Amino acid sequence: VQLCGSKVLSLYEELQKILKIKEIALYDDARFEVEIGNSFRNIPQRQLMALSSADEMGLSWYEARAGFVPDSFDNYHTQRNELSQDPAFYRKAIIAVRNTQLTLIQKTHKTATRFILSLSTRYVSDHSDPTIHQLVKAMNSARQNVQTKKQADKDMYSFFRKVINTFPRVRGRPLRTFVDALTTLEGTRIFVKKI
Repeated sequence: VQLCGSKVLSLYEELQKILKIKEIALYDDARFEVEIGNSFRNIPQRQLMALSSADEMGLSWYEARAGFVPDSFDNYHTQRNELSQDPAFYRKAIIAVRNTQLTLIQKTHKTATRFILSLSTRYVSDHSDPTIHQLVKAMNSARQNVQTKKQADKDMYSFFRKVINTFPRVRGRPLRTFVDALTTLEGTRIFVKKI
């Protein structure tokens, strides 16, 4: 069963009233579906909001609407992974990724250069050296228009698959900093709310 964020939030609020919970933790892996051809694909909602929102902080849905914040922990072990996350690094990562110019991405994601150039021409040709924030915001706006929605959905999905959720091995400080920021943005998923 899939629940939307509003329903999960209502459920949390009811549990808090009944059980007198002091802190709520959530694993934010919310995604929305886009139709591409005859199939549906998922785009991470948290990352989309972080990169496209008008506010400079790039708040996730749960942060903006419910007061959750990224949790802080080191070396948490699951069956599959060892996790660590730091709210300050997460904030810095969002700002770094949002402000990264598309010309830099062409150096880190060389196999996607032609694709990035086509997106730049399609969505942000009015900017002299567009950033990821400007591109993702423009694609997200195009998704709201019935005439451009299908192409924008396809472009958004491909951009996340080829760039945002791909972590190439690179050398050099600005390139490595960008890829590290992508990794932090993708990996920060546990949020808490103290009550």
